Amino acid sequence: MLLAYKHGPKIHTRSITSGKVQHVLGNNIDRLAALDFSPDGRLLASASEDRTVRLWDCAQGESQNTLTAHPACKEITRSVTVSPDGQVVATASELPISKDGVITRVWDIKTGSFQIISREMLHGSPFNFSPDGRLLALSTFSKGIRLWNVNKRTHGIRLSLKSEGSRSIVFSPDSSTLAVCIDEAHILIWDLKANKRRKIIISTNYVRRPVVKRVPLFFSPCGKHIACGIGQEIRLYDVASGTEDIVLKGHSDEVSALAFSPDGKILASAGWDGVFNLWDMSTQKPRRLTGPSNQPDTLCFSPNGTFVACASLVRYSFWDVASGALLGNGDFDMWSKHFAFSSCGTHFLTDRGAIGLSRSAKLPVSIFASQGWFWKGGVPFLYIHPDWRNSLQFVCGDIAVFLSMSGEPLVLRLGGHMGWEALK
Repeated sequence: MLLAYKHGPKIHTRSITSGKVQHVLGNNIDRLAALDFSPDGRLLASASEDRTVRLWDCAQGESQNTLTAHPACKEITRSVTVSPDGQVVATASELPISKDGVITRVWDIKTGSFQIISREMLHGSPFNFSPDGRLLALSTFSKGIRLWNVNKRTHGIRLSLKSEGSRSIVFSPDSSTLAVCIDEAHILIWDLKANKRRKIIISTNYVRRPVVKRVPLFFSPCGKHIACGIGQEIRLYDVASGTEDIVLKGHSDEVSALAFSPDGKILASAGWDGVFNLWDMSTQKPRRLTGPSNQPDTLCFSPNGTFVACASLVRYSFWDVASGALLGNGDFDMWSKHFAFSSCGTHFLTDRGAIGLSRSAKLPVSIFASQGWFWKGGVPFLYIHPDWRNSLQFVCGDIAVFLSMSGEPLVLRLGGHMGWEALK
């Protein structure tokens, strides 16, 4: 596992396992704006304010290609994302003052050629790739969803929207269907193969609230149903017919997160009322889980369905699905934005450290940042000064990365008789 970051005018990749710098990339990279690894970890894409996107071979530590638009182009690239299949790179660029808004390009990694697919301001997440990497959905402020066919390098059909409100966009697991939830008023189901669209009316008397939230939207693993959190209810709709099949009631406040188990037999829900439910889809009855949280917004199952985890910006909890036993919970010192299970399902990974999941051990198995300290084996061993807590970017293994006031990373190996050592 590699960690990539900007160090001076260069990019460093560092092994999380050994803590050693693997490669020093580039020579004079001007104002690095974004980094993204390909899913297999072999490719690193970097975007900088010199209007270039560079592709790096992580194994060899060499430049694979430099993607450059026309020299007359003055816009600055702000974000970069490698597609799930690793075939293309999507970038979003903008000028300090521009009537065109954001310029979105899709680059072919092999040839270095690009196409501009949008010149509109983007709504929400810049890039929504389908799971198979064939399609890219862009949500724009000009009241529409634009589809780009990555393989054919052509625009798909544009979906016009009359509302500029909150949007939730999700592809089905097989990439054949796109669902868009507009506020809490209706869901648009788009059969991408047949190019047929169906509107599911959620509410006929919807009035937009001052604070607009994104509606939890989740396809079942088989793609036949879509679950939607509307107010205190969970509604499941048949994707093919658009009919409302099931309404689940088990929350006294807003439903904030949903997730299906890998086999689709269980639906997990979390709400702002602090309630966590596991719904048996055969009986439609909930099993309530105990565990504190603060407005949870993320739910996920481990790949084998053994564990389920819930997280907010400041708290986390995880349970054994079979018994419902709470295996662990805790606080983040500062906002944590990344949560996922490891591919083997034995660890819950966050940007504050990794937590081991087992029925016997409830404590993080590696170093973890919480409550103003670095912890190991349930014991605090290194105090984090309050001035540095918001500067902590990432913890993995025994490596912690802070961002200094000058914008340069400070990489520490934690442990040893001094408690830490700075790595060069």
